[in-house]
Order: sequence, then structure tokens, then C-alpha cells
Amino acid sequence: MRDLKDLLEPLGERPMPDRWESIQRRPAGPLPEPHRSRLGAGIAAAAVAILAVAVIAWLSPLRGTGHEPESSTSPQPSRYVSPQGWTVPLPAGWTAEEFSIDDPGAAMQGTVIADRTVGSPVLNDTAFPVIPTDRFPSDAVALVVGDVPGTASGAMPPARPPLAYSDFGQAGSSGASALRAVTFEGPRQLFIATTQVGADTSSAQLSALRAAIAGLTFGDEAGTLPSPSGGPGLPTRDAVVDDRFVSAIELDGGAFSVQPAPIGTVPVISKSDAETLLWASPLFGAKSDGVVGFGLVTSQISQDGVPAFRSDPAWVGFGWGGEAPSCPKSAPAPSVTDGDLPSGGYVAVALIEGGGGGDISYEAQSAPCGHVQGPFVAPATHVESVEWTQAGPISGNEAYVTYVPVPCGTEDSLHTERDSGKLVVTIAMTVPDVASSCPSAAPRTTRVSSSTSPHITGLEHGPTGIVRQAPF
Repeated sequence: MRDLKDLLEPLGERPMPDRWESIQRRPAGPLPEPHRSRLGAGIAAAAVAILAVAVIAWLSPLRGTGHEPESSTSPQPSRYVSPQGWTVPLPAGWTAEEFSIDDPGAAMQGTVIADRTVGSPVLNDTAFPVIPTDRFPSDAVALVVGDVPGTASGAMPPARPPLAYSDFGQAGSSGASALRAVTFEGPRQLFIATTQVGADTSSAQLSALRAAIAGLTFGDEAGTLPSPSGGPGLPTRDAVVDDRFVSAIELDGGAFSVQPAPIGTVPVISKSDAETLLWASPLFGAKSDGVVGFGLVTSQISQDGVPAFRSDPAWVGFGWGGEAPSCPKSAPAPSVTDGDLPSGGYVAVALIEGGGGGDISYEAQSAPCGHVQGPFVAPATHVESVEWTQAGPISGNEAYVTYVPVPCGTEDSLHTERDSGKLVVTIAMTVPDVASSCPSAAPRTTRVSSSTSPHITGLEHGPTGIVRQAPF
């Protein structure tokens, strides 16, 4: 097929004829029958003309515009968004790999941001996430971000984003790489971040690491509270789905309340660990029903050294029901009962996480025997059984045991029961969830006896550790 240039060459410099003028001068008459050979030539000429127009139209955007066409393969900036709500820019060629650590008492979920695949971290002796030496090249760099495990919650004062590389303090080394660490505060919880830098890394790698750290932020969804359907109400078992509160709860008209937490907000401790501590509170001993869930706690009352809280993440246990308190028979009929109050007879314990957190107990306003009292807020406590040793021989139906009280513990209680002639002894104390600086207590010796048998054949130890108080 001839080139377009060859097809247009016969025109040379000759002007194009005025075809409209020639048509106007042509005498009217019947159109001649087309000749087959001329018809084929006309069709060929028309095809060439159409092809020429198409080529010119295709070439025309490329000339005289002064702009190059946009390339569809130009690199686009990427950004990683974590399940915990924080987001970070990914340098070109870097990877983001999520991990989960389930060590007892030190669970962690997070992400490894690195210039290559280096695998999941482990927690070192100080609960910092570290890539093992055998998997971390000497010319690699990595940023590891995870939620703070319970064992590291007080390791260092938290920073607030935006972060800089200088915020990271020296935290030792792992083989041929240096380790730096920082804890920082998000909208709803604490996080820990570590950087691992190999001995043979380049300045370009360090610059990329610094840029990633400086760009770490929290997305809008991390600070947005969901809007529960309906108005707030009293706690029920249906208020918790998949261990999280899905409806708003309030006691005393909002003096103590719980809102659903954003899905990206994850608890520091597991539900089982939280439930063990919550249901050991003496507040639940007289209640017949309750529920535990994770949510955002607001407590507007400050008492007994406990500050107010606002929308802080926490595991919360509510208790209600149970027998009414026994009142003197001679007392007049009460004019006010718990049923007349917004949340009479309800109690709550919250394990508040994040900066400034703490465990608190809340007793809603109630009317035992017709007298309105409360609400009350105090540091949360739990019941703990301590170890003891027998002190001296058994004499008849009694013996003596020695134990060391738990620092800050109060309200010793002694429980004994018979088992095949032996006496099962349990010594329990009420202990603060968050221990303050209390001196070590001196050993105590106490008498134990059986009221049903004149002779005790031996002593046995009851279970030790945290003791559940909730009967439900």
C-alpha cells in the first residue's frame, strides 16, 4: 500500500479547485450511469481520503500544544491505614505487614513498616516489639507500631503525634541493628513504636524512615464516635455484641455513661483477663445479673481522689438485681425506693485504658431503707486469696496459721470448711486494682477452728489468687 505522502504528492503546489463553482456552472440533466471501473476507483479514492483525515486527526493533538501527554504509569503516593486507626505514608518499595502477638499478659496487634519483608516481631524483655536478629538484614530499616501491652503501659511517658525520629529513645540493640522506641497517644488508646536500623543502612534509607515517622497520623474515622440507635438506657445483656457495647448506657442521668467505641479502637487486655478482675469486685457480690463489654466511658463525678473521665476506652462491668437490703422491722415504710430513682441499685466497675487511666468503681444513687444516698465513685478493688502456713500443732478443733497481707490490702476475711476431717482454710483480702506505694506488711497469725467437729485431722489450703465475687 502506498504511503500517505505518495498519495498527496501529485497535488504539489497547485491550488485546490473551487468545486462548488464548477457544480453551479454545470447544466442540469440526468445523471450518467456510473461505470463499474470508475465506481471502483471512486470508492478507493474515498477510502484513501478517509484514512488521511483519520491520520491527521490522530496526529493533531501531539503538535503545537506545548504539553506532553500524561503518563498512566507515573508513580502515585501510597498510604497505609492500620486496623487501629493510625495511618502512615509508605516510601516507594516499602511494605506494610500486620502482625499479632498473643504472649500471656502481653498481647499486641500492630504493623511492620519496612523497606523489605522482614517478618513479624516478638516482644523482648522490656515488652518492645523487635524483629529477631536472624531475620533482620544489616542493611534494612523498619518501623514497628503496635498497641501497648499491659506489661508496658507505664514504660515511658507518651508522646503525641506528629512524631519525629528524635522522639524515639535508645532501647538497646538486636544483633547488628540499633533499636529505638517511643510510646505515643492516639485518640482512644496508647501505642508503642520501635525503629530498627541496620549497621549498613544508607542515608537515603534513614531519610525515608524519618519521613514515614513524620507522616504518621490518625484518620478521621479513628476519632469519630458511632451514633447508636435510640436513646441511652440502663445496661442489659443485649447492649453488648461481640464483647463490645452497641448501645449507649447511662446511670444517674448521665453522671456515668458508656458509648460504643469505634471499631478501630481495640482494648489493651483481653476480655477474659478483664472479666476475671471485674467480677472479683466486692460490688458484684450481692447482684444477681450483669454484663461486661468494651466501650468509651464518661464519669462526671470526682471523689476519693478519682478524677472525672470523658470518652476513655475501657472494659466495663455492670451489675444489678439481687435481694433488697434488710431494714429494721420497726422502721416506717420507705417513702423512696430504688425504683423511684433513675438507676437505683446499679453498680459499675471500669478498667480505663490510655493516658491518665485507672480502675474505678461506681455505685449509682440508691435508696436503701428509704434513705437516698450516693452516687459514689472510688478506686476499684478486687478480692484476692493469699497464701498461709500452719503455725504450730493442731489442738482439738483449732489451729493457727500465719500469712503476709497484700500491700494496700484491707478487710481480711477468713473462710473455713471441712473436707473429710480436714479444715480447708482460705484467707481473702480486698486489694486495689491499681496498687499505690504501700509499705510491705508484717506477717499476721490468726486462729482457725471448726464449729462442727471436736477434732481436726489436718489443714488444707484453699485456692489462692483473684476470687470471683459475682454469683452470676
